[in-house]
Amino acid sequence: MAATNDRQRAYLARGRRFKSKSAEALALLFVAGFSAWVATFPRRDDSVDDVQSEFELRGEAVPFELVATQVEEIAALTSELMGFADKPAESAFMLA
Repeated sequence: MAATNDRQRAYLARGRRFKSKSAEALALLFVAGFSAWVATFPRRDDSVDDVQSEFELRGEAVPFELVATQVEEIAALTSELMGFADKPAESAFMLA
């Protein structure tokens, strides 16, 4: 199957490292990648995109149902981060 988006093209350029993994192993990697994303938010490793791309390139459904909790946590962290960005500075610094 040919790459259909930038994420897939980037994965292919990196060497399609998950090509030989079973669907079960990919699912475990997918969950681990999302869990790591929550733990290191907002940083995210390319493995999340790479595993998703491997599922897509195989024509298999990406198992988002396995990471529903992590997706909710990421959404909450994103909202919290956006809330900090929207708040004006509560205190001013004075230079003497």
